[in-house]
Amino acid sequence: MHPQPEEYWGNVNTIGPTRCYDEAKRFAEAMTMAYHREHKVETRIVRIFNTYGPRMRLNDGRVVPAFISQALTNEPITIFGKGTQTRSFCYYSDLIEGILSPDDERLRSAREHRQPDRDDHAPVR
Repeated sequence: MHPQPEEYWGNVNTIGPTRCYDEAKRFAEAMTMAYHREHKVETRIVRIFNTYGPRMRLNDGRVVPAFISQALTNEPITIFGKGTQTRSFCYYSDLIEGILSPDDERLRSAREHRQPDRDDHAPVR
């Protein structure tokens, strides 16, 4: 189901090859909520997905590095399936900005000290 609505609780195959990844995410969210309820503190759950950015390895098996690798070598771009899939991608600095509140001092400081020639524009490896 893509795009997935926020209300969708998921369908996890508990014995499939990626079960550890899926179950670890569910466990982390459950522990966050248990901590919130027990200690009455503010918590946040961030569901990171399809994030890309500098220093990704071109052969790591993910779609963005594969597209870049194929484009750089003048190869046809591979689309698996029927080509009807939809995905949302998020650049890493947008992810960080989304996680940290715009009012957060850490984010303001990071923006003021950003070195675009280092982090935002590093080459894909």
